[in-house]
Formats: sequence, structure tokens, C-alpha cells
Amino acid sequence: MDTFFSVEWTKDLVQSSMTFLANTDAISIDIRRNHGFSDGGYLIASYFFTDPVQWNDSYDRDARTMRQTWTMPVVPGPKLANKDLYITVSKDYFSASEEFAYNLQALGRAKVIGEVTGARTSYQAL
Repeated sequence: MDTFFSVEWTKDLVQSSMTFLANTDAISIDIRRNHGFSDGGYLIASYFFTDPVQWNDSYDRDARTMRQTWTMPVVPGPKLANKDLYITVSKDYFSASEEFAYNLQALGRAKVIGEVTGARTSYQAL
């Protein structure tokens, strides 16, 4: 995947892809050249959890408010929470894709493999 497009644009494609992947033993997602974009990664990640998990916190300095984002409790098609998940990363990805890989690893849901990323987050790819 080279971009996480909006959920509105990709929900049908994601649903059909996840339905197809439900027949596999493991899933590998290659985001080595993903430049982020939108909430599409959040939709994809929601398939890999049985129950909602906290995905992100955003702080609005002007309003002095915190906004929490959680994975979706319901997604179209089957959940893939029992599948082994591997995410391939590189120094050429950032933004929403960085969040995607980091969160799935930090939540114990995926193994991240590849190069050390350009963003130098608190995890290091294997």
C-alpha cells in the first residue's frame, strides 16, 4: 500500500480484501513507501482487534482539549484478530503509515520488519 486513502473512498475495497484474507494463516502488509494520508489505516487496523482499542490521542492546543481515537467496534466483513500480522516498513514511509505500524506493534498485534524508519520512533524494525 502506498497510501491510506479515506475510509469513504476505500471501505468496499478494504472489506473485499479482508474477506479474501480471512482464508489465510497470516497476513503481511507492505507499507515501505506509504506516505500516510488519512483514516484508511485506522479502518484496516480495526479488522485486527476483536474489541475496540485506544488508537490515538490528539491534543488541540488552542482549545486545550484532548481527543481520543479508538478502533472501530464493528467493521464490514470478518474480523482478522486471530491472524498473525506482519508489517514491512522502510525509511521511506511516514505520517499515518508510521502511526499504523507503531500502534499495531505497541498494542502487541503485529510484528514490524524492515529498515529503521525515517521518523525514528520508539520502536525499531527487526
